[in-house]
This record gives sequence, C-alpha cells and structure tokens, in this order.
Amino acid sequence: MVTLFRFRHRIGLGVFVCALGVMHFLETYLASVFYVALPFGMVSPGSAVLFSGKLVMLLLLYIKEDAATVRQPIYGLLL
Repeated sequence: MVTLFRFRHRIGLGVFVCALGVMHFLETYLASVFYVALPFGMVSPGSAVLFSGKLVMLLLLYIKEDAATVRQPIYGLLL
C-alpha cells in the first residue's frame, strides 16, 4: 500500500483507491469468518489489523492531498 501511495502521481490515484477497496472487502470477509483465540478473547485480524492499516492510508492521503480527494474513496466505501 505504501508503494502504491508513493507512485500515485505516476500510476494514478485510482489504483491506490482500488487497492483500498480490495482491502475493505478483505477486511469485511475476515471479520465475518476468521477469528483468532487470544488469552483475553477472540479477535478478528480483519477488524484489528486491516482496519487500522486502511485508516492510516486514508489519513496519509488526507495529509498529502486535499480533503476533496479523500472524500471520494470514503463515500465509495460507505456505499
């Protein structure tokens, strides 16, 4: 994801946003199917790890680009 973010000016922002969408699908699938038993309870790697990574990538995009650019993938993920 960081590599796609770094080359966003060369290959386009659409590839980065499409990878975020794939990451969102994988996160949702793992959150509903796969759980890991830890001493303090059951944890889903989809909601614990991938959501945090997706949020960091969106915040990094917000810092480097403007707010209008970041709103587009957020609206796409909500629909």
